[in-house]
Amino acid sequence: MNTMMEFQLLLGQVYNETIRLTHPDSAPDYTEYEDFVELRQRLVDLLDENPEIAQREREAIQQLAPYEEELIARMEALKREALFGLRRLEESRKQRDAYSDDYGTVEGFMFDKRR
Repeated sequence: MNTMMEFQLLLGQVYNETIRLTHPDSAPDYTEYEDFVELRQRLVDLLDENPEIAQREREAIQQLAPYEEELIARMEALKREALFGLRRLEESRKQRDAYSDDYGTVEGFMFDKRR
């Protein structure tokens, strides 16, 4: 496959994924964003290797720019959700450790004083 065809194919895939991920009804998980970032990286790598394509196809690439802010906002929301989950997990771990039976090896003693 020649470079221009590969570029067109990758650009089409990136565009379709961009539209899908930014659609208001979509609820993608983090793995879908990981796949998307890898796909975009392949496109960027191809452009780095072939600067002549980048110049000719700049307009086609610019069609993706309006979606950038929405994509970043959704990825940040996933990041915040993951951080919240990690904090909750850490708090529950601390609470569990605070109430564990690990108070040392000495058991309680009771002394009777007889008169």
